[in-house]
Amino acid sequence: MLKISTRLTLWYVFATGFIIIFMAFGMYYIYDAQRRTAIDSDLINFADFLTGDIGEGPTDLDNIFNELREKKSHPSVRLRALRFALATNDSVIFEPSVLPNLDSLINELENRKEFSFESEFNTIHHSNNDFRLYIKKIKLRRENLQLIVFTSLDRFYESLTQLRYILFFLSSISLLASGLIGLFIARKALSPVRDLTETASVITSENLDKRVPVGKSQDELALLARTFNDMIDRLDATFRSQQRFIADASHDIRTPLTVIQMELDMLLLRENISDEEINESLERCNIEIGRLSKLADNLLILARADSHQLKLDFKPVRYEELLFECISQLNNLAKNKNIRFRFNVSQSVESKADEAMLRRVFMNVLDNAIKYSPENEIISIDISKNKKYITINITNKGHEIPPELITKIFDRFQRGDPSRTKQGFGLGLAIAKALTEAHGGTIGLTSDVLNGTILKFSFPIQK
Repeated sequence: MLKISTRLTLWYVFATGFIIIFMAFGMYYIYDAQRRTAIDSDLINFADFLTGDIGEGPTDLDNIFNELREKKSHPSVRLRALRFALATNDSVIFEPSVLPNLDSLINELENRKEFSFESEFNTIHHSNNDFRLYIKKIKLRRENLQLIVFTSLDRFYESLTQLRYILFFLSSISLLASGLIGLFIARKALSPVRDLTETASVITSENLDKRVPVGKSQDELALLARTFNDMIDRLDATFRSQQRFIADASHDIRTPLTVIQMELDMLLLRENISDEEINESLERCNIEIGRLSKLADNLLILARADSHQLKLDFKPVRYEELLFECISQLNNLAKNKNIRFRFNVSQSVESKADEAMLRRVFMNVLDNAIKYSPENEIISIDISKNKKYITINITNKGHEIPPELITKIFDRFQRGDPSRTKQGFGLGLAIAKALTEAHGGTIGLTSDVLNGTILKFSFPIQK
């Protein structure tokens, strides 16, 4: 398979060659037409010169012969490669030339039945040469004569041959030059592609900071280089996120396992341990196993969401009733901080959805709202709808979330409290986002001191 630069060079040579050949043929045929026109013009002018004074004085053949003899010795006639003869309709009666082979040409003209050719201009072949003839009629009182002016086309054909050689030589040189220029242009134009290839070949997970030089141009190859750099930026961000994910997941998995191992080691090493202490250790192990099970379940949901393998069971769901149930389940947790709920709904809101998955979404976000709200606060839940969408806003008066954290709040293992003093794995909002998008909805968050933190849902109404 030919390289792109080679193919571009060949296409350039073919295109340039077509233009060069077209122009060469055009020049050749234009020159041919112009020279033939010039030859015919010379024949006409020469005939007019020979017959310019005939109509004024001479009225018989003797006077015409004398007039033609005088003009044939004129310097301008001698310098020209033009000859003439005077003829009637059946014979040549005057020809002053003594050039070789001209007698035989005149004889050939005499052998014709008449000199009235189909047109004034004729080309005849004689003795391996072509002659161009112009016939001008001369009217006398008693008879009509014909002045035959002719010239050999040898020099004309020689000039055409020389022109063909010149055009062939120039065309060959031009095609060679166009090939070299095309190769240079193709390599120059594709240099960003080579840079991109070289950069891509050395990029690994350990040096994702490398980028392709873009330059200042705004052409397609510069756009390709910028697109490639953008792709590497996304890969770098994804790889770093994956590294953080692995580190955070390892931490959250290692902590319960460490607690379980310590409790089991204590049970194995201590003697005379009471039944109460055994039960307490087992209870702590059970709690940590439950946390591990919940973590595994959350990670499984996210993995299925990433691979688009979540199976949703769509059934009619009343959103306000589902939120009431979630609040009831979290009521004891809210009472511990003396947190109350304010519910604002103007009408019943119903749409097809997977109730179990939506319950997990609302439980996660309400649990977060309680967890990060100060004591004695109110959490507002506003539900509304239009013809196409259901909108749910959940507002709490917790601490303002920094803008740099808002952009990452839905990332996995991302917590509103980076110090990890709050319980949880940092997967709640990531799962809420994945399940919301699985329903075709969107989720967003705003946070400021005046309005608090508002989590905004928008679900399409499905009937």
